[in-house]
Amino acid sequence: SVKAIMYVIFYMVLLLLVLIICIQIFRYFSTPFEKRILKEFYKRMEKYGYVKAENEGLTEFIESIKDKNLKLKAKEFASIFENFYYKDRKFPKSTKEKLKHILKRI
Repeated sequence: SVKAIMYVIFYMVLLLLVLIICIQIFRYFSTPFEKRILKEFYKRMEKYGYVKAENEGLTEFIESIKDKNLKLKAKEFASIFENFYYKDRKFPKSTKEKLKHILKRI
């Protein structure tokens, strides 16, 4: 009947949506924290008109920021980030939360 076909179509679409959401969640969590947080940092800086050049390091990029308040927050972020990332240290939960908090303030 038509009603049965509609139920099948509805549940197939629902299953497809759930599958898409699961794939997106998997892709998000399979990306390391340091790549996600750095990507978010650059995304936020772009909103202020600052785009990192491909060959530019984090510190060089921050030095190009003209807004003193923004530059101060960016330096705070970079200082904490570099302290763990470039020393191949694991980011403790407290540090992850601090970096996220700084990003919210940017």
